[in-house]
Amino acid sequence: MIRTNKTSTALIIILLVIASIALAPAIAYKLPIVQTDGATHYTYAKLYVESGLDAKNPEYNKWGSGEEKVSDYPPFTTIVFGNILRFFGNDVFWINGGLGLIFIIIAAVSLYFFVKDVFNSSIALIALLFFALNLRIYYTLFVGIYPALIAACLSIPALYFSYKFFSSEKRQVLSFVMTFIITALVIFTYPVMGAYLIILELFLWLGIKAREKLQVNFPKIDIKVKRSSLRELKPLLIIIPIALLFLLALKSFTINESRVTWLSEFTGEMFKQCSGYPCVWKYFVIMDSPLIVLFAALGFLYLLYKNKWDIIFLLIGALAIVMLGSIVTTGIVYLIYRFYVLFSILLAIPAAVFIYKIISMRELRKIGILLLVIMLAMQAAILGYFYAHIQPSISQSEISAAQILYQHKDSNILYLVKEKDPGSFKSFKWVLLYAKSEHYVTPIQLDSSINLSMYDYVFVNDESKLTQQEKSMLSGLNKIFDEGNVQVFQVK
Repeated sequence: MIRTNKTSTALIIILLVIASIALAPAIAYKLPIVQTDGATHYTYAKLYVESGLDAKNPEYNKWGSGEEKVSDYPPFTTIVFGNILRFFGNDVFWINGGLGLIFIIIAAVSLYFFVKDVFNSSIALIALLFFALNLRIYYTLFVGIYPALIAACLSIPALYFSYKFFSSEKRQVLSFVMTFIITALVIFTYPVMGAYLIILELFLWLGIKAREKLQVNFPKIDIKVKRSSLRELKPLLIIIPIALLFLLALKSFTINESRVTWLSEFTGEMFKQCSGYPCVWKYFVIMDSPLIVLFAALGFLYLLYKNKWDIIFLLIGALAIVMLGSIVTTGIVYLIYRFYVLFSILLAIPAAVFIYKIISMRELRKIGILLLVIMLAMQAAILGYFYAHIQPSISQSEISAAQILYQHKDSNILYLVKEKDPGSFKSFKWVLLYAKSEHYVTPIQLDSSINLSMYDYVFVNDESKLTQQEKSMLSGLNKIFDEGNVQVFQVK
C-alpha cells in the first residue's frame, strides 16, 4: 500500500497530467478542432443561450443534424455548454477541451475512489494512470462527440455511488440520491448510454449479491517463482538490432511505392472517415492499447479465481453489451461503439489489479514495474500518434470566405465539398456555421446535371481537387474570393 501523503501527491500529479493532455489543443489552437458533432452541439449551446431550448434548429445546422428544435436533443449537454459560454465566453477554449476536461476530472476522481473502495489505493492509482492515457477518452472529446463523453464520464460516479449503496447494510440515503441523480443526468445526456449504465448497475448489484452468497473453489494453482532480476532480461536485447534491421528493410522497400500498398491501405483504413471521424475508433485493440486489453483479460481471470464477483459481474455486463454489435449484425452499429468509451475506462480496473499482483510479488517486482512502464509508454505512444493528427477543423481562409457568404446568407449557395484527406480533422460543418446559410446544396462534384444559374454563389473548399470539367464550368463566373485553396464565385 502507498502511504496516504504519497497517495495524495500521486493523485494530484495524475490529475494535472490529465488536465495538461485535455487542454493541450485548447492552448495550441485558436480555431475549432472538433468535427461535425462538436460543431452541432456548439450551435445548440449558442442557440440555447440566445433563445432557450425551444429555439428552432436553423437549416445551416441540419447538415449532420436532424433535429427541428434544440429541445429535440437530450438537453443536459446543451444546458451545461450553453451556460459555460454565457458566463465565461472564450468559446474556442471550451470547444477544444475545456468542456470535456470538467467531466474527465469528475470521472478520474470517481474512478480512483471506486477502485480504492473495492481494492486499495495502489490499484486505484494504477487504474488512474491507465485512465489518464486512455486514447478513446480524448478521441471522443476532440472529434466532438460531447454527449457520449459526458455520459461515459458521469457513469463512473454513478457506478461508485451505486456500489456504496448496494454494499451498505444501512442503505445510505446520500448514495441512493447521488446514484439516482447522476444516472438521470446520463439519461438526459445520452439515453443509450443511460440504458448501458442501468444494465451495469444491475450487474453490479448481482455481483455484490454473488459476493455475499457465492463461493467457487477453483483447483489450487501452485506456482513457484524463483527471484529474478532485470539482468535476466539481457537476452531480450537481441530484439533491438532485429528491430533496427526490420526498420532498415522497411525503409528500403518504401522506395518502391508499389510495395507499400498494404501499409498505406492499413493506415488509410484507420484514418479514413467513418460517420465523420477517422475510422480508428472502430479498432478496439488499437484504441485501447494491446497490453491493456491483454492484462485486463488476465486480471479478469485472476478476479474470477479470487471470487471477486462484484467486479466480475460488472465486467461481464459491460462486455456483453459491447459485443452486441458483432452478435446482432455484421455491419457498423455506431451506438454500440459509443459504449466503448465507458468500457475502455472499466478495462483499466482488471488490468491494474493484475499488474499490481505482479508488482506485489517480491520475486517479480522489478519485472512488474518494467511491464507497467511499457504499458504506459505504449498508451502514450498511441495517444501521441493521435495528437499528431489533430488540426483545426476549419482554416482561416474558409472562415474569411464564410464571412463573405454570411453577408448573403439568404442567397442560394452551392457549396462544392471536395473529399477530405484521410485522417483530416477538417469539417465542412464549420463553414456552414460561420456563413449561416439558409438556402444551400452540398454536392461533391459538378456535372451537367447541375444548373449553376440557379445559384447566387458557389463555394469551393479545395480548388486543388477540381476536375477539368469542374474548372471549365466555373471559369465563366466572377471569382470574388481566392485564398489558399478556398474560392468563392458570384454567379449573378
